[in-house]
Amino acid sequence: MRIRNILAASIVGAVTCAASIMPASALPSFTQGSFAIGCTGCVTTTTDVTLNSTTNSLDYTGSYTSGGGTGDFVGNIPAGNLVSPTPLDFSNAADFNWSDGTIGSFTASSILKLSSPANTATFYVKGTFDTGAGTTWDPGSFSASEIWNLNQAGGPPNQISLSGTFQSPAAPVPEPASIALLGSALLGLGMARRRKAKKA
Repeated sequence: MRIRNILAASIVGAVTCAASIMPASALPSFTQGSFAIGCTGCVTTTTDVTLNSTTNSLDYTGSYTSGGGTGDFVGNIPAGNLVSPTPLDFSNAADFNWSDGTIGSFTASSILKLSSPANTATFYVKGTFDTGAGTTWDPGSFSASEIWNLNQAGGPPNQISLSGTFQSPAAPVPEPASIALLGSALLGLGMARRRKAKKA
């Protein structure tokens, strides 16, 4: 009887010790996902979307928005402005950094301007996505990318629209053929909207 009591006490003690070591609620680990980047009420003063060597920044008013999440970002989309510098300098990676208390932060390290059709510009921004303490997931560091698509239907000096995608792990650099198809689609969409606006 005495041995049985000692054994029972030992088991209870071990279970109590294990429970005190285990976290109350473990957070899930981030694996992968993406969300759309847009610009609400954006009006640009930049005259040429091609952003040549003498005009490497984009002046705008409006706010960048996000939505349309996939993977781990479903139900975990950051709210409000992610990128806010005015003008937005496409030669300065730091302009694309952002931080959100719910999902983490993005630190850009490089920007690559990709070959694009006329009246469009595409930029590939690569960096690191960090999920820190207090966010949706366990702390971690992952490769990430932003692909920015700029479209100026009808060419200068018409308004420039912006759209893109944030993705982690980082998306591969788009191939020229994919960019050409995307640029053509954006250009067609912009022209259709312009015709509709004229009819109205």
